Parts: sequence; C-alpha cells; structure tokens
Amino acid sequence: MDSAQHDFGEIRALKVTAIGEPGKRTFYFSIASDYGCAKIWLEKEELYGLAMALKQLLHSLAEDEEMGIGLGLDAEIDYSLSEPDVVEFKLGYLTLHYDGDLQRFFFSVFDVQEGKAADAKVRFLATAEQVEDLVGEALSAFAGGRPICPFCHRPIDPGAHFCPSRNGSRQSNG
Repeated sequence: MDSAQHDFGEIRALKVTAIGEPGKRTFYFSIASDYGCAKIWLEKEELYGLAMALKQLLHSLAEDEEMGIGLGLDAEIDYSLSEPDVVEFKLGYLTLHYDGDLQRFFFSVFDVQEGKAADAKVRFLATAEQVEDLVGEALSAFAGGRPICPFCHRPIDPGAHFCPSRNGSRQSNG
C-alpha cells in the first residue's frame, strides 16, 4: 500500500453526517480509531457515488465469496480527542482495496488541495459491516434532500418551483 500522512489502522467507527437544511446541506464521513479521528468533507453527488460503488462491491463480494454481511455496528464516534487529533479536509479522491484473507477494506483518502502526486491524507481499514453501515447512512442522507419535481427532475425549493418542463410556470408547494 501507498504511504499516508495519517494511518489510522483498523477503525472503530465510520459515520456519515449531513449538516443543514435540505438544499443547503454539507456532508462528511468521519472515522474514529485508537489513533485519532478524521472528517472528510464531500459533495452530495460524491457521497452518492461512493455509496453506490461500495454497495455494488459489497454485493459482489457477498456473491463471490459467500461473505456473511450482517447488521452494521452501532458505534458512536468519540470526538473528545483534542482538536489537533482530528484530521479534517475535503475529499479529492480515494482508492479502495479489499483483502479477502483479512476480510478488511483498505481506504486511502486524498486531499483535494494536495493534488495527485501527494501521499494519501488518511489511510484506514474497515470491516464489511462498517462499510455496509456507511452505505446505509449515505443513502439515507441522500434521500433526506429536497423532493424532486416529476416534470423537470430538479429539486423543488421551499415556497415555489419554477419548472422549465412546464414552460416556466410557477407551481405552488404549499
């Protein structure tokens, strides 16, 4: 595996958080291990893409290796560590490797500001159950957004929605 600025080893918790009102939310996934915590900020579409890729990978592994993936862990992330121990950055990209012998996922996460030549910002190992929890939380956060207009397939803002598919006519949402 590549080197990383922060190697968290095997994590205790992996969690998705959405902050704010639908339409103005920001998202991050966080990890906690014996070596510290990290918050990795990402866009809603990136979160959805990550969740769908992981869901497909979990499904493939379950079929190919008859890997038993049970209910996820109910772990709380402990942010009681001092602030310097929490690594926080915006996702550039990540790489993922699954080790069938260890039955662990190896994540290497790269900071958007450091470019492709840099080492991973954080690296960690997660179980299938933790990854399955991440997928569920990510899809739940994604579904918690604004409703989608059935005509133009764009999010409907509170108040009124101007729908280009209905020649811009205003629809009341109340």
